[in-house]
Amino acid sequence: MTERKRRTPIFVTESAAALQPLLDEAGCEGATICQTQATSSENSDSKHNAQHSNLVGELLTAGIDAILFMSASGVRDFIENTAATTQRQRLLHALQDCQLISGSTLATQTLLEYGLQPTLSKDALPNWRASLAWLSSQASLSHAQLAMESTLQDSALVAGLERCGVLVDFLFGDRPSDTELNLDEQSLSSAILVVTSIETAKAICASPIATRLTNRQEEGHIVVALGSETADFLTQNGIEIAWSSDAPTSAETLKELLTQTHSISAEKQKLIMNMSGPMAPANDRNAPWYNSPFMKACRGEATDVTPIWMMRQAGRYMSEYREVRSKVSFLDLCANPKLCSEVMCTAVDRLG
Repeated sequence: MTERKRRTPIFVTESAAALQPLLDEAGCEGATICQTQATSSENSDSKHNAQHSNLVGELLTAGIDAILFMSASGVRDFIENTAATTQRQRLLHALQDCQLISGSTLATQTLLEYGLQPTLSKDALPNWRASLAWLSSQASLSHAQLAMESTLQDSALVAGLERCGVLVDFLFGDRPSDTELNLDEQSLSSAILVVTSIETAKAICASPIATRLTNRQEEGHIVVALGSETADFLTQNGIEIAWSSDAPTSAETLKELLTQTHSISAEKQKLIMNMSGPMAPANDRNAPWYNSPFMKACRGEATDVTPIWMMRQAGRYMSEYREVRSKVSFLDLCANPKLCSEVMCTAVDRLG
């Protein structure tokens, strides 16, 4: 099978002029840069400001029972944007009187930086189902007025909360209503998309390509994030991150990224191989799974890892099997040769 062409990074930024010197210092001459362009109308800006003012008014008059922050950026944007038109101390006191709910580790850390202690906190809420299950079991929100940070997973989460009797409103941060990105489908599936800042992450989430990036059925794209807050924001919006740096964009983080591009591409290709179904004959050298570890092992070729075949256990309904499983998890069972032998032989003796 012909090796796939190595993926090259496309650096997405809100300022190509500011990024280019860092790329030159990091040795990324000739790098591809895609600059975001936010577009908004006077009417949409006016509506945005009015909605934000109404929500702040509700907050300052104890009309908001709880606030859900999903990212560090959401915390900082809301507080700083609101403090520009509202007395900061009054705002912080109003927030302290609310039930503050944090959906990520970085959101919790940022709240604490402002002297705000979350009532509830979670390390991460990667999808709307996890968010809804956690909020339903941990927070007393029935008939409560909840203001939440807007993400790309809003519609399903809001519908679930409203079915539980929660009245939902949104925190309106400084986020563009629409964004233009000069990226085509081919670029997304043949390159590594490098999100260089939290502002760029917001622009991507407000652009049409966000639908592609959040689609779990789309396997081709690779997204990496520079900076922990950038990765946090993208993750909370349902965009899977293949790699991220702890520090924000600098010549050093760009150099670090360049050392990782080959392994990032290789891991993605391995995932595509392993997850692809048998849509072609086993001897089709152009099939994406042809050079997967399992197929190589079947042909007696060397592999970089030892593949295993996991079959469903026959007789899982049997009382003997249920008794074993009541004492250990499935993964612990798999790692215990004695127990593996026991459950298999029990099924063989009973079923033949």
